[in-house]
Amino acid sequence: MPTLTANSDASSAYAVAVSRRGWISCAVAIRATEILLSARSGSDLGATENDDVEPDEVDQSAVPDLLPEDTEMEALHSRILGEERDEPVPVRQPTQHQLEMPDIRRTPVNEFNRSQALLSMAFPTLFPRGQAEFVEPRLRPIKYADYIQHALRWHDGRFARHPTFRFVVFNTLMRAQARAKSSYFVKQHHQRRGPITRDDLLEAFQNPESADAQQLLNSINRQTAQLRGTRPYWYRKRRELESYAYNLDSPGAFITFNPADLHWRSLYQHLPQFQDWQELPEQQRMGMSSKLLRDNPHIAAWHFYRRFGLFRDIVLKQKFNMTDYWNRYEWQGRGSSHCHGLFWMDGAPSVDLENKHTRKEFVRIWGSHVTALNPEPARVQQQGEGNPLAVNPLRHPLTFQWLSQILNRCQRHHCSETYCLRKKKDLGEISCRFFFPRAWGDKSCLTSHTITRFSLLLRV
Repeated sequence: MPTLTANSDASSAYAVAVSRRGWISCAVAIRATEILLSARSGSDLGATENDDVEPDEVDQSAVPDLLPEDTEMEALHSRILGEERDEPVPVRQPTQHQLEMPDIRRTPVNEFNRSQALLSMAFPTLFPRGQAEFVEPRLRPIKYADYIQHALRWHDGRFARHPTFRFVVFNTLMRAQARAKSSYFVKQHHQRRGPITRDDLLEAFQNPESADAQQLLNSINRQTAQLRGTRPYWYRKRRELESYAYNLDSPGAFITFNPADLHWRSLYQHLPQFQDWQELPEQQRMGMSSKLLRDNPHIAAWHFYRRFGLFRDIVLKQKFNMTDYWNRYEWQGRGSSHCHGLFWMDGAPSVDLENKHTRKEFVRIWGSHVTALNPEPARVQQQGEGNPLAVNPLRHPLTFQWLSQILNRCQRHHCSETYCLRKKKDLGEISCRFFFPRAWGDKSCLTSHTITRFSLLLRV
């Protein structure tokens, strides 16, 4: 079964960047182009992927800035007439050895034209010599997506560290895909016997007030379900997931995975200044970790993706007899990754918890796998103890002391008003939405909670 992932779908940082209409206002006034299907739309930024063929693991998704300036009817009218609003402007040969700020024009520059070096004009610090632009002639054509990936992997890391470059190029890529993948569909009516022609559409636009024209224009819809990150795309994936549940039965587990990306030694081994990161004290190391994550978000995201994939294949698949899975990646505002996943397991208990027999079976099976035992519940972190997550796990001895350090540092819930404490509407009392503190018990059991929509919880 294919995995479904997302990279900037829930990213508030991307939403802020998208909402900034003045990214590069001095050089390229970014605008939302009309989504048209022209003969040149597929070749402006290189070849696009086949809509009908999707990889086994989809690892890209976002919420692009696709708001058009024109209405759908205006865009369709321009498409039928073959109009192009923006004429390409030839590149002026430089006469001096210094960069010149481009002129500000009334109409925005067409970001999809191949005659202007827009990236070097918008990001002069990334292209100080104006070389290696995407629009430069080459012996072999390259795709815009491959060009972006190559730039983000550049050896000095300046493209990946730039605060807005990745958002601008990604937004341009998504809008180019929107132009290529958007389609117009017309609903057929019983009154119309023959197919709709171009002349019929032109006649409807010339006389839009007539009843026949209104009926025809109102029957035109635009479809973008193949464009990742859009609402139609996620609606289609939701329907696919529902079909999985109908055919494979309910999944055995829903698990959320969060990375310790401020502490993982295995991550910072692949980032710059690893030796300095090792030698710093705990507080200074945390500050350096945040800076390295901001400067290298692509490495952190890929590390989490690979680490979760290994955990899924080695632990979940072998220990719990996992047969199928569906997961989705999301990114927080600061760029930290996390993953939500549904997992189908061979022999997993039924989720019909209203039945007494199935409840006992549910407790028996999951009670042997889900435990909560703190070897040192009264443990207090000693001064100068160090971070147990920063050591090399392949060389550190596996002791209960090390387990206790990790458990009390990372897996103990601490209530706070900003995270979990909520006031009950009926009683006015403040309580934890995760039901902490919980009563201790020697055996696993199912407990009822009337204050939440999840009526039964497994207590260990």
